[in-house]
Amino acid sequence: MNERSERFARLIHEELVGILPMLEDPRVIAVDITVTQVRVSGDLGSAHVLITVDTEDEKKRAKLLKGLDKAGPFLRRQLASALNSKKTPTIRFSIDETEQRAGRIVQLLEEIAAERKPEE
Repeated sequence: MNERSERFARLIHEELVGILPMLEDPRVIAVDITVTQVRVSGDLGSAHVLITVDTEDEKKRAKLLKGLDKAGPFLRRQLASALNSKKTPTIRFSIDETEQRAGRIVQLLEEIAAERKPEE
């Protein structure tokens, strides 16, 4: 991302943090959402929003993503009024799996270390 895209992504991130709690869709309010990262295309036409949620339940996660997708037009209107930009990007949400992957790597490293320890 270039500097302009990064700056725009930060603005979108800040605005989404304030807008997401306004959503009333039961699929969305059923879980706690944290926006971890926003990536904006070079032409500022699309934004990929990575989120973490407080559930491991795949069904709830899928419902959440459907609810956020359905809320897309509302979110876009809210962003348009807040950003004062010529373009308002289309928004695509996905679950950020970084924490789970990092946890799995730590677990594997701990298992390897435990196997290598000489028996006392």
